[in-house]
Amino acid sequence: MSQNFATLEKLTDRLTELAEKHHALFWENAELNHRLRENEIQKAEEFARFSHEMKKPLAIIRGLISSRGAKNSSEKAEKMTREIDAEISRAAKLLDDMIALAHFETHPARKKKINFSKICERAVEIAERNFADHHFESRIDPQIEIFATVEHLNAIVENLLENAGQHTPAGTRIFLNLEKENERIILTVRDEGGGFDPAKKEKILEPFFAFGENRGSGLGLAVVRRAIEKLDGLLEIESREKAGARFVVSF
Repeated sequence: MSQNFATLEKLTDRLTELAEKHHALFWENAELNHRLRENEIQKAEEFARFSHEMKKPLAIIRGLISSRGAKNSSEKAEKMTREIDAEISRAAKLLDDMIALAHFETHPARKKKINFSKICERAVEIAERNFADHHFESRIDPQIEIFATVEHLNAIVENLLENAGQHTPAGTRIFLNLEKENERIILTVRDEGGGFDPAKKEKILEPFFAFGENRGSGLGLAVVRRAIEKLDGLLEIESREKAGARFVVSF
């Protein structure tokens, strides 16, 4: 009889153990489903914001084209043409950033040895053309190579420089520095603009956060963060209001 009770006790203990595991798995599964649902909602909200923001430059372009039909001076017509071109560029940038963000989310980074120095030199040249009213200074150590992809590195450097140009007034100095310290490759982009509230340091990396504050796509820094993550890099941000911003990327 005592043997039967001992066996029953073991079975009870085993059933209790299985019940506890089932309970834990149930809540783990529920938590996972909740996170997946939250992710779906976030993606839907991002797409909705993208659609909403995409309408803005298109509406402006439509209005400008309609205005061109009226009798305007050659100076006013030229100004409208420039505005149309700017809004088309804005819409194209928005689409490019959205495609890049989606690509980085879903595709692995197929790394190979890349000359990071040349990537930075080219990015500075592009920024100097796009922000001719700013002053760019660069210090790029030659022949720095890194295992990465051209797409990810271009996205990081070009968007950091564009972000600095968009958020600073004409005449602002913007600095790019690329160097190798021991085993770390360090890219620094900083400006002497107005900076931003340090409390918003994480917020500025979210998609579309910047809309309403500048003429950018609102996706540039989100693309930067995702590209850095894909390359297993680190991003540090420093800023004080009226004292400029500093972005440091290390690999």
